[in-house]
Amino acid sequence: MSTELIFIGVSTCATLAVACLTFGMFVLQFNQHKHEKQVADANYKFALHEKRLKVYFALKEFLEDAAIHGRPGREATAKVLGVARKVPFIFGGDIDREVKWLIDASFSYVRAEARIERLDDLLRRGVIKPEQEKRRAELFEQQIDIEDKIFARFTSNSLTEIFNPYLKLPERL
Repeated sequence: MSTELIFIGVSTCATLAVACLTFGMFVLQFNQHKHEKQVADANYKFALHEKRLKVYFALKEFLEDAAIHGRPGREATAKVLGVARKVPFIFGGDIDREVKWLIDASFSYVRAEARIERLDDLLRRGVIKPEQEKRRAELFEQQIDIEDKIFARFTSNSLTEIFNPYLKLPERL
């Protein structure tokens, strides 16, 4: 009977030791998971911030190029369109509306420019009709209006003001 009690005592101690080890492993894994989640959250916030900065700098470069040349260019407009497609996914509605307006205005400018070039070709060949010449003048006026609206609405400072809430790296990563 005493060997039976010793066996029960040893079994009980072994069971308690395994339970303590299991609980210890649970705590360690729980803490590791919590840390990995914090790291993943920080990586997500940092990656999102990096993407926002890329969009901001691409738009700023676009506006600076437009200011230097006095107009939004075709290549610059096509280039910024790729960046603008990402805006709804990484910014709020205000930024999305502003960027859509800028892209729409730039494409209107580029379309007017393409039409003017076709009409200029007719003018060079001497086969332009009076209504086409009138349309050419209207397209020039449209371009001037678009330029004025773009430059009135956007400057480097106003772009920074628009994007400012999104340009700061989150305090807690």
